[in-house]
Amino acid sequence: MSQDKEAAPLPGKNGKPAKGGGSKKLIIIIVLVLVVAGGGGAAYWKFFMHKPAEDAAAAGTGKDSHGKAKEPEGEPGLVPFEPFLVNLADEGGQAYLRATLSLLVPSEEIAKELEAKPVVRTQIRSAVLEVLSTQSASHVSTPEGKTELKKAIKERIESLGLEVEVRDVLFSDFVVQY
Repeated sequence: MSQDKEAAPLPGKNGKPAKGGGSKKLIIIIVLVLVVAGGGGAAYWKFFMHKPAEDAAAAGTGKDSHGKAKEPEGEPGLVPFEPFLVNLADEGGQAYLRATLSLLVPSEEIAKELEAKPVVRTQIRSAVLEVLSTQSASHVSTPEGKTELKKAIKERIESLGLEVEVRDVLFSDFVVQY
């Protein structure tokens, strides 16, 4: 007789049969938590870890990463100077340097602005003379010495606080006389 009857559900609260969906609810809740956490992680990754990608994307729009318009980049400009003639810092003061140089700046407009400002040009020329006169003939006669000299001139000009970006120092004449 007991074989013919189906098993009766176990009684739950208030004598009603107990529901069997408890483990399904737990699985659904866990899946939802994982989906929300994954979305948060993906958002964090996109906005905080891929900042350079935003900057690269903004580069094509003419705006920087903050949405501000960037200055148009054209041909770089040259600011030429009259030749420099200095005594080098060798013992006896018998070595001389004659150098003609130009400064490579970001644009032709900046170059024209610098050429039109005699006070700024004189400040730059004075700074270059200070750097050149501290050099020795044996040092500036080597390729490494010339590279270090270019770097020293660039750093000295930028330290003047004139808001002049010097991309490079270009020598068109460079003669050391012993």
